Amino acid sequence: MCCMRFTISASYRKDVEHHLKTAQRLGHVRQVKYLLAILAVVEGQSFAQVALVLPHAALGMLVAQRSMRNLLCSLSEPENA
Repeated sequence: MCCMRFTISASYRKDVEHHLKTAQRLGHVRQVKYLLAILAVVEGQSFAQVALVLPHAALGMLVAQRSMRNLLCSLSEPENA
């Protein structure tokens, strides 16, 4: 398995944390798990460790990696797009 490391800017991290707080407040458990997973990867945890908390971890690491990449991309898009 290859190793990857994500780094994000401080402002982007604040955006992720803001989305996390909103998702927690609204009770969106699945989104909370994804956002926590993103923050965990940024902090250096392996995809294997992070995949354990994702709702579809049984589908394998590739799905988890793609899902996280897609979520990261969706967070960077304008909300009204």
